[in-house]
Amino acid sequence: MKNLMIALFLTASALAFGQNEKKKMKMDHEFTTEQMAILKTKKMALALDLSSNQQDQMLTLHKNWIEEKMARKEAHKSLDKADMSSDQKFEMMNQSLDRKMAQQEQIKKILDKDQYEMWKKHSVKMHHKSKGKMAHKETKSHKR
Repeated sequence: MKNLMIALFLTASALAFGQNEKKKMKMDHEFTTEQMAILKTKKMALALDLSSNQQDQMLTLHKNWIEEKMARKEAHKSLDKADMSSDQKFEMMNQSLDRKMAQQEQIKKILDKDQYEMWKKHSVKMHHKSKGKMAHKETKSHKR
């Protein structure tokens, strides 16, 4: 019985540690904006077979977008979304959509027609996938 309890304890510890490590690996690494832009550009280059000129242009865009995103993230940390009026929330969402539309236009100028279509399909898939993850996270947080 004593050996069984020790085995159960060790197994439970190993499982808990293993799940904790998985979460750490999924978290954003402490990459610089330059490193994040390079990785994002290389993934895009692999998926869309970008030329070196296209890669250079996308790298510049990714650097700018990531820097802007980090700045917005810092600014939004101080905001209490629960206390925001519907007009303030609308304005934030409207600005976000305007940014996305501008980014899409910039990408459209860099990619050829086939590459753009592939990118568009992939971005729609990723959007739906991330929405599903967000809904799953919200469901999990409400259960607790």
